[in-house]
Amino acid sequence: MTDIQDRVRSLRQACHNMRSGRGSVLRISALPSLGLGAIPEAVAAFMAEHEDILFDLQTLHHDEMVRKLYERETDIAISFEVPAAPVGHQVIGEGELVVLYREQDIPAAPSRIHLAELSEYKFISPVQSGPIGRMLSSELNHLNVVLDEVVSARTYYVAAALVRAGLGMAIVDDFTAKASLTPGLAWRPLQPAITFDINAVYLQDRPPTRAASDFLQRLAQIIDEL
Repeated sequence: MTDIQDRVRSLRQACHNMRSGRGSVLRISALPSLGLGAIPEAVAAFMAEHEDILFDLQTLHHDEMVRKLYERETDIAISFEVPAAPVGHQVIGEGELVVLYREQDIPAAPSRIHLAELSEYKFISPVQSGPIGRMLSSELNHLNVVLDEVVSARTYYVAAALVRAGLGMAIVDDFTAKASLTPGLAWRPLQPAITFDINAVYLQDRPPTRAASDFLQRLAQIIDEL
C-alpha cells in the first residue's frame, strides 16, 4: 500500500512540475557526514543557476547504498566507499580523518596529532562504523597502538556529541568535524594522514544525466573548497 501511495504522490508531483514549468528531479543520497555541509551548499549553489531542477535528498549508511540504488529509491549515492557490486562510480573529492577533542584536553595541540599520542586519553570508538572505521582499525593495528575505548558510536555525529559532553575524544571525518564545531571544541588531522575518496555511485545502466553530472561538478567544487 505504501508503494502505491508513493507512486501516486510521485505522479502528482510530476504533474505539478509540468504545470509550473519545472524539469527533472535529481534524487541524491549521501552519508550523514556530508548532509549538513557539502550537500546543502552544493544544492543551494546549483539551484541558483537551475531553477527548473528539483531535488529529492536523503541520507543513507553504506550498507543501504546498493539496495536504494537497485530499488530505484535514489539515482546517485555519495559515499566514502564503492560497494562490491556491479555499479559505476566516479571520484568527486577527498576527505581525511581527524581528531575531534575539547580544547581544554589538548590546550597546545600541534598542527597534526599522531595516533600514539592519543593512547593516554579516553576515546570514543567509531571502529565498527563502516569503511572509515575499518580504515582506522587497520592503521591502529599497523602502528600497534591501543586506544582507551570507553564507548562505541556507530554514527559520527553521535561521536561528536559525546565529545562535546566530555566523554572523550573521537576520530571522525573532516566534514563531520567542521559541522560539529562549537565553542570549546577543536580538531586536528592525523599524522600520518589517513585520507579517503568521496565517490558518486550509480547503477551502470543508469549513469548520471547531464543535470546530475553538472551537479556533481558543483559538489566536487564545494568539497574542494571545504
